[in-house]
Amino acid sequence: MKTFLKKKFQVSRLKNLFETKQFIGIFFLNSLTSEQRIGLKRLITPLGFEVEILNNSLFQKVIKSFFPQYLHFSNLAQGFNLVLTPIKSESVNPVELKELFILLKKEKKAIFLGGIYDKKLINATFQQEVMKLNSTIFIELVQTIAQSTSRISSLFGSIPVKTLHLIKSTDIKNN
Repeated sequence: MKTFLKKKFQVSRLKNLFETKQFIGIFFLNSLTSEQRIGLKRLITPLGFEVEILNNSLFQKVIKSFFPQYLHFSNLAQGFNLVLTPIKSESVNPVELKELFILLKKEKKAIFLGGIYDKKLINATFQQEVMKLNSTIFIELVQTIAQSTSRISSLFGSIPVKTLHLIKSTDIKNN
């Protein structure tokens, strides 16, 4: 009975991760000891990510039962894998992912298999592209996009007012 409740809790927890987390990374663990896993967790947690060891049968059960759109993703889980998700509920920016990927690349016993980012499947190519990011350029790009978005929205907000004013002034001139 205890095992059943534990598995039910794990299925519920995994389902919650898929529903709420912007990033889920699956890593293959190549013969890590318990001490090495604890050490890896201590390295990853300060970067803002949680670490869980995942049993493949539970992972596949959750995918098949609740997330059929990720059915191909279930092939990643073989044996025990490391699942990384962000601790915070806000979105994870690529600079944070870059730091995580660089750290895990140094740890040669954890190999990135794939994951989900913004509800899309990602693979090693995603990891390589994120690792190439220049954080300064990324931050400037995000700021530019944010400023441009606010300028565009204010422009759209003022166009109807200017158009209405133009129509009224034209109407007054014609009468």
